[in-house]
Amino acid sequence: MVSATGICVLFLLTAQAAPERTPLSLQYWVVEGCREGHEETVFDANARVVRDALEDLPFDTWRTLHKQTARLQSGQDTRVPLKERYTLILRYTGRDDDGRARVAATVELASKDPENAPKTVLRTTLLLSREKARIGGLRTETGELVLVFSVQ
Repeated sequence: MVSATGICVLFLLTAQAAPERTPLSLQYWVVEGCREGHEETVFDANARVVRDALEDLPFDTWRTLHKQTARLQSGQDTRVPLKERYTLILRYTGRDDDGRARVAATVELASKDPENAPKTVLRTTLLLSREKARIGGLRTETGELVLVFSVQ
């Protein structure tokens, strides 16, 4: 027979593991910043939504290349092709003690020679709550890619 203490311990263990099994709804934007000589910064319609995450960067034109909401399963990689040879790899690893979602983000750059493996150019862990987070510094021929993330 199972005691009341045993049932409580089992319940607590199950409750603690539940957030990692629940998929994370992650909205992300892939935006390209360019310098085109505008006096005032120009944002396309989708980039206006994440303007607060972009306006302190030194670009005068923002174009959204990709906007999507993904449901990330805990412990599984989600691959997102970006502009040119970049690929974003997202892995939801659960929530921290403060309730923030932890997402491992890796960006790979494919080699110009298909015989060579892609190189990891960025690896970080995003701690996501109500505020947006961004990753930048991914150079393109016309500017720089900035990735903006928000949990729903």
